[in-house]
Amino acid sequence: LMLGICLLNTACIAVQFCFAREEPKQREPDAPRQSICAPVLSVVRAVKSSPRLLYHLAAVQCLVWVGNTAWNLYGGQWFANSVYAGDQNAEEDSEAYIAYGRGVAAFSRGGQFKSGLQLLSALAIIWLLLRTPLLPRSVYAPCIYVGAVISILAAFVVGHSGTLAILCMTLSIMPETGSF
Repeated sequence: LMLGICLLNTACIAVQFCFAREEPKQREPDAPRQSICAPVLSVVRAVKSSPRLLYHLAAVQCLVWVGNTAWNLYGGQWFANSVYAGDQNAEEDSEAYIAYGRGVAAFSRGGQFKSGLQLLSALAIIWLLLRTPLLPRSVYAPCIYVGAVISILAAFVVGHSGTLAILCMTLSIMPETGSF
């Protein structure tokens, strides 16, 4: 699967190189010389003069990605230890060890569903933004709220329900999808 993805990426890049032409920018001969720090100072000036909404969006993006990272890094442990009450250090044929295996399998299944939902929701968001007069923020905000509600459900409602845990993990992708 990974080899197929790498081959597909390589083919797409090859097509891009075949059709895209980049024209190098030339500096005007009479333009004044700039210091080596000019690009950095330009960025600093742009950040200082940015609207307050941009800072708000940056904070929201950071929080979305902190949540996304937590789901990705600790989701398997949550499934195996909390939802399925498993223990990877238990005796091999014990109920706790088998439950741990079931939790890992459920985490894997949830990850596959999550990938499928991300693909479908990304296409739906693109369609909505291209075909309707909706603003991007009116699509992004509901995606963030879905992620927040799902995270609260995962923390307080799931308990030992594997199906609900898979549903929560699947829907946890919505803030990430909306952020693109």
